[in-house]
Amino acid sequence: MKDRPTRRSFSISAAETDETQVVRAAYDALRHNDSHMMITVAPTLSCNFGCRYCFQGTDKPLTRMPPSVREATDAFILRELERRKSFHLTWYGGEPLMDQDAIWDISDAAIRHCDAQGARCTAR
Repeated sequence: MKDRPTRRSFSISAAETDETQVVRAAYDALRHNDSHMMITVAPTLSCNFGCRYCFQGTDKPLTRMPPSVREATDAFILRELERRKSFHLTWYGGEPLMDQDAIWDISDAAIRHCDAQGARCTAR
């Protein structure tokens, strides 16, 4: 009875199995998998909202990613994508859409590079 799955689809291992080691090995295999890259980019901390709970308060700077930082971000992503099979880009910031130029430029470069390499590219 111990080796049968329960109603909730949990698998019960033999007593000599170290479940912690099994989970740790699976975690380490995924953590050290170089075939996928995930990156979060904050093109701006500017925001057009005035939410009281925001860590920036209501007086937010109207700054954007400088061209030199945008170029360095592009270069870093393209260099790191050389050996990847998939890539995921997350946009973060105050309100990332306040610097749409950075989003379009960086996304376009990443998508073109992934297409050329045959790598999967996703973003949100």
